[in-house]
Amino acid sequence: MNLNGLKYNEKGYNLFQEDWDNLIILDACRFDVFKDNNILKGNLKAIESVGPCTPQWIKGTFINNLDKCSDIVYYAGCPYAADRFFKKLLGKNPFHKVYELFINLWHPIYKTVLPQDMNRVVVNTSDQFKNKKKIIHYIQPHHPFISKPEWILESWSGKRNEALGGDYKHEKCVWTLLKERKISKEDAWEAYVENFKIVIKEVELLLPYLKGKTIITADHGNGFMEKWNGMNILAHPNGVFAPILLNVPYFEVDMNEYKSIDLKKSEEDMIQDRLKSLGYI
Repeated sequence: MNLNGLKYNEKGYNLFQEDWDNLIILDACRFDVFKDNNILKGNLKAIESVGPCTPQWIKGTFINNLDKCSDIVYYAGCPYAADRFFKKLLGKNPFHKVYELFINLWHPIYKTVLPQDMNRVVVNTSDQFKNKKKIIHYIQPHHPFISKPEWILESWSGKRNEALGGDYKHEKCVWTLLKERKISKEDAWEAYVENFKIVIKEVELLLPYLKGKTIITADHGNGFMEKWNGMNILAHPNGVFAPILLNVPYFEVDMNEYKSIDLKKSEEDMIQDRLKSLGYI
């Protein structure tokens, strides 16, 4: 993707117009999927994103708020949220610190950063940044779909390679299979929803470790062949400002519902929480 002169939706919602301590990004999360499958306590509204894909969202979200970014620690599962791309899109990396988790936590089979691995890093480093805001950018529910490893193909590998300084290679992914009619739209939808359910459960496990006002939103939505302006919108093409891609959730968590956990015993507690969630204890 050519990042030079990338346009964004100037009418989109400015995430900096409200104060927050933690901003959780669910990549490519549709409003309807969040509304219908959310398990968390809080208040939900729909907002209009500043972009239909992650690079446009990054530019639209931060380019006019660079002076506010030095107070932010960015936990990046998504390879677009990389030092290299921040410099291309914003002219510099404006954040206090960026954890490029797609480097060392990349799963060799699933070709993604699993949400539980992201949680572990957030929990084990949060105590170092008590006075900093946090952006926690999960890849899910964006493909690859964890419940369907046979569909994964290359997925994010080309973009990850570019983020690491290599050359970009076009990636085959689940949408390739759908275009080639090797899978059905219904099966792809089911796997996408399951990816949301996986990540939202991990967000629930993370919440007790976070302090302060916590917002959950998405960079953009995801198309499943919806018709718009003579197009069938699949995934989230750059520059396609379709409502299905711009309509995203904005969820303020009721943090009173999530008992705070002492970070000093965080690793053990997270393991116990996960075992409980799986029904083992």
